Amino acid sequence: MQHVKNVMSHLEAGKDEAVLRIERERQKVIDLLKPVKGDPRADQFLLEYEAHYEKLMISESNREKMRKEVRTLKANRDVSTARSKAVEDIYRQTDENVANLKREVNIVYHQLIELQEEEDKSRADVGGLVRQVRDMKDLIKEREQAIPQNKVRLKGKMEEKLHDMKDERDKAVREVDHLKEGFWDVGTLQTRLELQRIRIEEKTEQTKEDSSRVGNEISKESEKRSRVKSALQDAKDQVEARQQDMEDLQKEVENTSQDCRIITDKTRAVVISAEKINMDMKSLSSKLRTKNFVYGAQMDCVQKLQSEVDYLTPEYKRRKHETDALKDQNAHLDKVKRVIRQKTNDFDSRKSKIMTKKEKEKKINTALIEELSETKRKFERNIKLQTGYLRERDFLRKHLMRQRATMSKNKMLYNLHQLASKRLTQDNTLLVGQGEDQKRVMQKLEAERDNYVKQAVTTIHKGMKVSEKERRSMDVVFYYMRLIAEEEMTMMEMQNMYESTRNEHVIYNRHILQLKDLMTNLKAKTMAMQYEAQKLVQERDYRDECILHETMASQKLSRQTFILRVNLKDLKESNTRTKVIIENQDMEEKKMIKITRVMKQERIREVKGLELVIRDVDGLDLALTRRHHELHDLYEHVKLRQSLLEKGENMYNIRFKEHTTLTANLRHTRDLRKADQKYRNNLDNLQDCVKFLHGEIEKVHLRSKRLMEELSHPRNIHRWRNLLSRDPESYESIGSMRRLRRQIQEKVDLTTETTTKVHLLDREYIAHTTRVLMQPSPETVMQLKIYKQDLNTRFVQLKQLTIEMTTLLDDKSDGAARSKAIQHKMQTIGDMWLKLMAKEKKQAQQERMKVSGPLSRLLGPSGTPQISGGSESMVVPTKITSPRFGKGGQ
Repeated sequence: MQHVKNVMSHLEAGKDEAVLRIERERQKVIDLLKPVKGDPRADQFLLEYEAHYEKLMISESNREKMRKEVRTLKANRDVSTARSKAVEDIYRQTDENVANLKREVNIVYHQLIELQEEEDKSRADVGGLVRQVRDMKDLIKEREQAIPQNKVRLKGKMEEKLHDMKDERDKAVREVDHLKEGFWDVGTLQTRLELQRIRIEEKTEQTKEDSSRVGNEISKESEKRSRVKSALQDAKDQVEARQQDMEDLQKEVENTSQDCRIITDKTRAVVISAEKINMDMKSLSSKLRTKNFVYGAQMDCVQKLQSEVDYLTPEYKRRKHETDALKDQNAHLDKVKRVIRQKTNDFDSRKSKIMTKKEKEKKINTALIEELSETKRKFERNIKLQTGYLRERDFLRKHLMRQRATMSKNKMLYNLHQLASKRLTQDNTLLVGQGEDQKRVMQKLEAERDNYVKQAVTTIHKGMKVSEKERRSMDVVFYYMRLIAEEEMTMMEMQNMYESTRNEHVIYNRHILQLKDLMTNLKAKTMAMQYEAQKLVQERDYRDECILHETMASQKLSRQTFILRVNLKDLKESNTRTKVIIENQDMEEKKMIKITRVMKQERIREVKGLELVIRDVDGLDLALTRRHHELHDLYEHVKLRQSLLEKGENMYNIRFKEHTTLTANLRHTRDLRKADQKYRNNLDNLQDCVKFLHGEIEKVHLRSKRLMEELSHPRNIHRWRNLLSRDPESYESIGSMRRLRRQIQEKVDLTTETTTKVHLLDREYIAHTTRVLMQPSPETVMQLKIYKQDLNTRFVQLKQLTIEMTTLLDDKSDGAARSKAIQHKMQTIGDMWLKLMAKEKKQAQQERMKVSGPLSRLLGPSGTPQISGGSESMVVPTKITSPRFGKGGQ
């Protein structure tokens, strides 16, 4: 912003200088026309000139007012956009935090329910086993007392029942181990919940601080703008609703923590009961070891049946778990489908609005380009008229040279008449009357010559006026070209801010109307210039008629001079008078020549200054456009790098979580292995069972890993086939969403290509315009030819030309020094602008880190919904942005 202020201050200083220059030229014109006050043409010209001057001053005052209004509107727009973006970011972050917390709470709640169900099952199984053991003891006592003959049969049945008891005991032991693992999992879950509760409290504090900050900003803006007040009050209501939601979540988390504590107490009681059962089971195993040798054959059969049952039970559990997972996944897919539909509808609406804006802006640009082409054509016509006036001026100079030659011839004749006067003194008395008549004729010729001189002076003044008018038209044309370039820059900014509010759109339409008014003023001025050109053409025709009359008079003079050679004898008195008159005329001609030279020098200097200013402006425009494009490219590059960093952080967090889970599982398995090794020394018979359990645990771990990988990166085709058979509508919706994503990517690529092409065409247009301006025109060649012809006749004025050349060289050195100083100033301005841009970038990065740092630490990876299948995956974008317009949209 500081750079923009500096540039605007420089432009204002340039405008003040232009106004001062116009006032100086006005004073010069008035001073030049003072000796010709009585002439009606000069008075009419002064009136027209003052009217144009007043119009120009009024237009400049109006332009300054419009510029001030535009600056205030731009500043207000920037402030409103920045604040609205900050509020939107805060609301979006709170929504994401609440969604993540709800997900985590649901997951913990489901895990707790599953643990309670498993505990209830294990308790029921343990109670059934205890009852069966008691019944078996009672049956053994009754059978041994009642029927000693059927001991063999009873032994077989008892062995079978004992084998069943052992199997049930092994199951109970496994379930106790599983409950221990669940106990550890519950402890970890409790710690996680406490950490989540702490995070939730921190987030609520942050949200409260943000809400208080937003409230302060809203109270400040309510005094300035009444329109923004309603929107910010709605934002306050939303923040209060979010705070109520956060308080409800805190209550739910506290309830879950109390449930976790109750579960931990229950698990401790279960562990104590399981230890008691283990003691009872050890005592029973010590009693039953004596009977194991007898019942070996029956145990083999029972082991086979039990192995089949064990083989079938995990498959049943696995299938049940898969069905539950598929149900959850279907529910998640339904939610994602709804979100995607909403976002596609929003995207279509935004796209339609953007296309309408682009079409309107294209029409406006085409109209402006056509008007610029018309102004260029009119400017070229004015240049052609100027060349015609220059040719007429050169013709008048040649006629003056011819008249000088005639005057030199008259001087020679005067000398001859002095020689002849000695011989013709006698006849002088007779020719006195004729001398008087000739005096009258000479007076008439002198009056005609004075009229001719006055006409030459008026033509020179008119030529100067025409050059001044053309110079003003050039200034006006360049000024409006600069205005158009500025308005094009504002149009580009409005394209980048396509997500701004309707108030900004109204402001943009006002700018366009102002431009149209300016173009209408330009058209009116061009019509006035055409009318003045027609007047000049009429004056040129009048001059041509005057020149014809003067040629006829010159022919008459030549005849009269021939008669005087024959008749005149003694004209001493008349010759003295003619000498004085001729000397005065020579002095006046020299003065006029000096004045013309000074005017030429001033014109050359002003043309050089204009060329330097034009070159500097063109260089600045090119540099600014190049820097604008470079900054746009850098901004896109930074955006890509940020997206890559976010993806890498998400993948790193996922892998880190997987690593932690794997290490915890490995530690648990190692602990189990150590416990199994302790029991192996004492229990040789349980060695086979431990191996079998170890293999099943590994299988379960592998299956869990595969399921987790499928959840994170699903690559199973059968699941898609099952989904197609069960729910074809969801399958078709997922396919349609993939197609839409591809189409969107293709359209984004097309837009990027078109934007690059447009930038290239703009650069080529600027390069061609600069080349055309730098190339010489054919009119300069004609002027050089005329200049060469004049040089052949002006060898006598070499000394004066050398003096003028020295002065011109001094002026040139001064101009070079000024141009160097201007270049140095421009370099310093560019360096300051680059430094300011770097500071703004650093400040923006620091603010982003302040906002995103604590949230990324608390939340981890962003929870964007993903739809995946086979070897492809689809990520639902949270926000759609175009690559052309940078942030806003941006």
